[in-house]
Amino acid sequence: MAAESSFCRHCVLRDGKRCQVGSIDQELKNKTGFFLNLKTGSVWELYIQDRKLIIKVFNFSFQITPSSESRFRPVNTLINLEIEFEKLSAINDLHMHLYAKGIKRATFFSMLLRK
Repeated sequence: MAAESSFCRHCVLRDGKRCQVGSIDQELKNKTGFFLNLKTGSVWELYIQDRKLIIKVFNFSFQITPSSESRFRPVNTLINLEIEFEKLSAINDLHMHLYAKGIKRATFFSMLLRK
């Protein structure tokens, strides 16, 4: 039986590097949660399912995969979006920027939900 590769099979970044399996899980986990667009009031949920990063918007869900360390694209080619994550280290906050052809950038802010 062949040893399992230490690299993720589905992630080849634009610079040709591959994601490390151990680090990809933590990197994806760091991007999960609820994100709020202050202009529209819409909330997008990001969660992990079967080691894949999924976005849920209203009653619609789709998988995204990395195209670089901070940029992701939907696996479904019918959805023409580019998603960029920006971590603001001063306040340890994460922003999610959405880019779509012909549409101005939409910014979502991570939400801290407390029970």
